[in-house]
Amino acid sequence: MTGTVASSRPASIRSSPPSSSSGSARSRSSCWSSGGPGGPGGPGGRAGRAGRAGRDRDQRADLVSAFIDIARKAGVASLVEGIVRLDGDEPWTSARHRDDAIISAAGELTSFGPSIYKAEVPGYAEGDLSRVYGESARMSRVVGGPWVVLSNGVRQADFADAVRIACEGGAHGFLAGRAIWSDVIGVRDEAAALRDQSARRLDQLAEIVEHSMRQRAGGNARKKDDG
Repeated sequence: MTGTVASSRPASIRSSPPSSSSGSARSRSSCWSSGGPGGPGGPGGRAGRAGRAGRDRDQRADLVSAFIDIARKAGVASLVEGIVRLDGDEPWTSARHRDDAIISAAGELTSFGPSIYKAEVPGYAEGDLSRVYGESARMSRVVGGPWVVLSNGVRQADFADAVRIACEGGAHGFLAGRAIWSDVIGVRDEAAALRDQSARRLDQLAEIVEHSMRQRAGGNARKKDDG
């Protein structure tokens, strides 16, 4: 897992908690997996727990709060991740249904005060980025602090543009793995492919984030001068 996060503190512990979704029927409730730290300063790991929308809120609160407290005491940043899924991996009833679940998860999880929130790209549909900016702006209003996008569920060819648009909507960067290196697995010279393709892709993604942050800083400076 690698990426660029525009934050004053590095994310060195990873947790992968909850999400929630609207809908009371079991078939329409979302499932989430939760992870805990692999020890202070460690890379983190998955605890294998699962929860559903509208339920297990106390367990989620205990898990995420404990994780954030461990990270705080260890003097490292806490990164909390929400993944939304329907029971049995059933399809979402609509794009809005999924978007609302992603935003709802962010609202619940960031209420515990993590250093950085990691989200699925808001508003993304394969080959369609038209709603990413609006949903990212909505995410920014809900989170109210640093958040980044992950590559889960995003076509590799779409990821760079998804990162750019999400940053325009308020994201602070990305964390990704397969979106960077998956296409070199199994090639004749993987080391060369990682160097020539994957490293270049990572550099391009980092530049997208840095460019967005420079623009954001410039805009904030102009607003301050005008004020």
